[in-house]
Amino acid sequence: MNYGQPAPEQQTYNQPENGPQTYDAPNANQQQAFNQTDYNPNSFNQNAYNQSAYNQPDYGQQAFNNGNTYNGNSYNAAPSYNTNGNAPKKSCVFGVLGLILGIAALPFGWFVPIIGIILGIAAIILSILGMGKNRDLRGAAIAGLIISILATIFSIGVIVYAVINVSKTLSNAGKELFDNSGITSDLDDFDFDSDSDDSDDYDDSDYSDYSYGDDKEVPLDNVVLYSANDVTITATSIVYSYYDDSVIPEIKVTVENNTSNDLGINVDYCAINGVTMYGYISGDVAAGKKSNEELSISSDDFTLTGFDSIDNIKLQVSFYDSDTYDTLIDDGVVQDINLSDSYTPFSISSVPGAVALDSSNGINAYYVGTTTGWDDTLVFVFYIENTTDKTCVAESDDFSINDFMQDDYGYGYLLPGTGTFMSIEANDDITSIDDVTNASIKFEVRDYDSYETFYSSDELTFISNN
Repeated sequence: MNYGQPAPEQQTYNQPENGPQTYDAPNANQQQAFNQTDYNPNSFNQNAYNQSAYNQPDYGQQAFNNGNTYNGNSYNAAPSYNTNGNAPKKSCVFGVLGLILGIAALPFGWFVPIIGIILGIAAIILSILGMGKNRDLRGAAIAGLIISILATIFSIGVIVYAVINVSKTLSNAGKELFDNSGITSDLDDFDFDSDSDDSDDYDDSDYSDYSYGDDKEVPLDNVVLYSANDVTITATSIVYSYYDDSVIPEIKVTVENNTSNDLGINVDYCAINGVTMYGYISGDVAAGKKSNEELSISSDDFTLTGFDSIDNIKLQVSFYDSDTYDTLIDDGVVQDINLSDSYTPFSISSVPGAVALDSSNGINAYYVGTTTGWDDTLVFVFYIENTTDKTCVAESDDFSINDFMQDDYGYGYLLPGTGTFMSIEANDDITSIDDVTNASIKFEVRDYDSYETFYSSDELTFISNN
């Protein structure tokens, strides 16, 4: 067709004889593709193939097919799969809390281990929960889990250590005393002139029915323990407190001071059931006044004897000015009071295995046996009996084991007609009776008033296994 333009400038359009019109443009890529009109009403690709969202410059930053249709329906109109290139991070609160509690459990494990265990267990649970929340941030949870496990184990270890040490301390304290069957002898085959009776353990007391905190109070009918020099001491009751295999006796007393001075009380000597032991009253009484006090008896001495009750008491007291501490009353009078109608004086013959070592000038010396001290060293027990009418002081000398001198020595007071147990500890290298092949000792007894020695023994061998 000629549109009236010069022949060289006119474009010729060659159309096929049949079918839709085509365009033979110089550059097909700059024109619309293949068919300007809808070749198919349900077009596979409404837009140019190379201009669709199928091939975007950055696949990771665009939606796979956002806003384009596949057969007229939206294939994926949701937000992009990964807008920033990483998934949103979830909270790791549990892991952080587990780490914090695990760290806190460490100091509590030392000072308050029960709280340390509670915190440690809570930290373990939180740390485990934290590990499942986010794999990228679970480092805190792992650290918390490790620390909390260590803190829990440490807290448990502190408790176990404390229990073991407390048990050991109580056990060693009990070993310092003879067991509740009384005084025992561990030695065999003695080389003595007198025979040794290796009979059953001495059994004169049983505290197994009592435990710590149990008290037994025995009322007394106002028994006068001392009455002289305008001072009266009256016993109103006896209280027995029990702890493991030991008994702690205490006599409740009323002290009446009818003097013109404020008085302090000093117990010089005290004998229970015929055995002299340590006793004291700690209190002051104003002039013309009364005071309720306690006469406390050494639990070690009392338990060592195997006694379970106080049936007789011998008491020697003095009084001093509570301001100047000058002695005001010291008459040396020994009060001998029966607290029970069934009282029978103690006799060393009731102790199986007790061996007589010497007898002279009214003093009798016996070897009783061994026990174990608080530090697991071997303790040797002797009994010194005073049959004189003097108040005496007994002392050991030249104590040796396996021909080596020992550092410890025995010392004790003796009221007239009483005896006393004397415990002497061996050196640290002697921990068992099996370590002893020979042992010897000397004793001296002095008059308390004149300080004159009236009994002095030779060397007394009480073990000889040579």
